[in-house]
Amino acid sequence: MRTLPILIVTSDDGFAPDVDVLADEIVRHGGAAAGRIHMATDHAYSDHRIALQKAVVDWLQAQFK
Repeated sequence: MRTLPILIVTSDDGFAPDVDVLADEIVRHGGAAAGRIHMATDHAYSDHRIALQKAVVDWLQAQFK
């Protein structure tokens, strides 16, 4: 399980610092380095939904060739 890829996506909703700590702890405990994407938008990604979809698809394609 420790080699499973993880993608962490954050926004400007105030949770990004806590999520960064979580990602760092995953790596510190032997987990795979997490892919990280931050988008300057609200929690629902209201004005970045297409960009979010593209980022996730691009990441998935890179992980699972």
